[in-house]
Amino acid sequence: MDGKYVASIQKKYGKKKLKSFPNMGMLKYVYYSMIKAIQQIKQNLPQANLSEDNYWHTTYSFNKIQSGEALNQVPDYAELGINIRYIPEDNPQEIIKNIQNSCADLAEVETLILAPTLSNSLDNPYIDEYRKIYQSITQNDLVLHKVCGASDARFFSELGMPVILTNFKGGDLHTETEWADYKSMLELKQVLLEYIKKLVS
Repeated sequence: MDGKYVASIQKKYGKKKLKSFPNMGMLKYVYYSMIKAIQQIKQNLPQANLSEDNYWHTTYSFNKIQSGEALNQVPDYAELGINIRYIPEDNPQEIIKNIQNSCADLAEVETLILAPTLSNSLDNPYIDEYRKIYQSITQNDLVLHKVCGASDARFFSELGMPVILTNFKGGDLHTETEWADYKSMLELKQVLLEYIKKLVS
């Protein structure tokens, strides 16, 4: 549903009364308020042109909309769930405040989960040791880079514990054609075993 259609609804029906409920106009409808709230939030969020070379940005995903109990009832509430993946350079409290200000006249904002970002120092000796073992077994350089995503490892990072997120060769994640390279899996298994032996020795 685009903005033009919403504007058309407002123009035609915004002040029109319902025959069954003469005191209720379309402006009172929950779903219209929800659409308007989404528009206002999106307008106030930072816009980024994401690409393979320009991916390090905070992202927002409107993942869940829930309203009403039955198809033949006008709902008296609506809920919108927004999944936010923020980078360390952005302040999550400012992001939440921005959303609250964007829809203060339409909705209440509740934070369900707020977790820290995952951040490691590349000079950490545990990471350096892993890099050496990886290169020794695979005969390849270990490429370290930033990733936009989510992991429970962030809770360890919050406690100052270094975390390594690693994987084997593969592709098409979370799809029916997801695949993994068997040789790469065996190499990673050997890397992890050698690394654990090194830590406990």
